Formats: sequence, C-alpha cells, structure tokens
Amino acid sequence: ANHGDKLLLITVNQSFHGSANLDAYEASRCAWRINSQRAKKADCILAIVYGVVRGVFVAAVWLPATRENFPRLAEDSRSRQGYIGRPAPIESQERYLNMRVPEELLKKRGETGPLKYNYL
Repeated sequence: ANHGDKLLLITVNQSFHGSANLDAYEASRCAWRINSQRAKKADCILAIVYGVVRGVFVAAVWLPATRENFPRLAEDSRSRQGYIGRPAPIESQERYLNMRVPEELLKKRGETGPLKYNYL
C-alpha cells in the first residue's frame, strides 16, 4: 500500500552491508545513473536492503555526482546524480520503515539495476 505516494526505491545492499558499512542515507544518496527530472517527482526515497526498507528520505536537491557535492566519492562521475535530503516526515517513516517491499515492485519487468519507481 503506497497511499498514493510516488516512491523511488534504491537498493543499497552492497554499500549498506559491504565494506563501506554506510548508514541508509549515505548509502542511498549517490551515485546513480538516474533521470533527475523523474527522480524529483518522488515524494519519498526508500533505501532498500535485501528487500526491506531501512531508510525513508525526502530529497531537497539532486546534483551531479562530483567530489565537490559528495566528498566521500573517490572520483567525479558526471553522468551520475546524487541527492541531498533529510529524513521523511514521521508519518512516512511509520508507513514504510522496516516494511518488506512487494516482490512485484522489486522485480518489475524491464527494470534492472538498483533503482525502481512506482510511478512513471
């Protein structure tokens, strides 16, 4: 149940549990090959770890994935984007945090990679 929210789901398994061991916000915010116009329409960004929502955020701005914008990046990646944001409002946190994402949303036909949308 998405309550009409436009959701951008970002799977962050590797950076969340991998060597970086980043928190959900840092893991989800960069660097993505993403259509920033489409991304800007999202009401919430959900950080997904092995099918479970581990963070719920609102993007204030999407920026090119450069070291100036995101100091932890090893190098500039101008074809990619990242966001600067904040935790989503409490009602969105309560709605989505620790929720298991429905399989059909994680495995939408024709969508590969870490990014999924529930809107066009």
